[in-house]
Amino acid sequence: MNYGSTTEEGTILPNGGAATATSPEQQAETEKKLRRWGLSTGLLYVVIIVCGIVAEVGIRGKVIDFSSIEQTAENIRSNPKSLRYSLMLDVIMGCSDVFVSILLGFILVTAGVDPILSIASSGFRYLQQAVIACCLMFLFAASMLLDENMDAIIGVGTAIESLSSGEQGVDAAESLAFFFLAMHKYGYLLALFFFGVSLFILGLLIVQRGVFPKFFGWAILLAGLGYIIDTFLYMLRTGYNGEISDYLMIPVFIAEFGFTGWLIMRAPQMAN
Repeated sequence: MNYGSTTEEGTILPNGGAATATSPEQQAETEKKLRRWGLSTGLLYVVIIVCGIVAEVGIRGKVIDFSSIEQTAENIRSNPKSLRYSLMLDVIMGCSDVFVSILLGFILVTAGVDPILSIASSGFRYLQQAVIACCLMFLFAASMLLDENMDAIIGVGTAIESLSSGEQGVDAAESLAFFFLAMHKYGYLLALFFFGVSLFILGLLIVQRGVFPKFFGWAILLAGLGYIIDTFLYMLRTGYNGEISDYLMIPVFIAEFGFTGWLIMRAPQMAN
């Protein structure tokens, strides 16, 4: 498969054509495509950011209390659809992120960046969304166990409650729902590891080839390292509960918000 070619002039073209055949009209058309794809990517990033903040901070952050099974169960029972609302926002975010991966791949390859690394960056992003999609089932299971209306149809919660220890222990349905919520949390962290690898490769490409401002390349690269380090700490350090996560996420906020705004207002450039 021919991803591109390098001419004597040093210009890399994604379709393998000769640089000498590139006319001003073709160059202008390429710049229009980059601008159109960049704007679309920026708008999709807005959807991702809004859905992510509302789902995680606005909904799950108010419903789930990992220090108390009883309080979490009470919050879910009082508004059983809340977790499913956050799930649907995650679905919208995931679909948007897939399109972002596709568009960034087109932008990078069209701009003359190494197609292998461009595809690798997109591939790890797809892997992240695949893991998140699996984790969403845990979220749905937790809401299903503690939703009386859902239980009237499926009967799972009632069946589990019949096996619980009654007055001598915590409701088994609540414990299982809490376990599913924990599985969702750590599954999400695992997905963010793959996202971190994707961001690291993307940041490295930007720093090396200059399709976007190098400042964002460094910010995205550091954001990727932050996700990777945070996941390793959660998985390997006993008792770690995100003590330095906020500091590791500083480059993430700079990269996400800054890069989104730049994509909406500016156009990607051909690679150096």
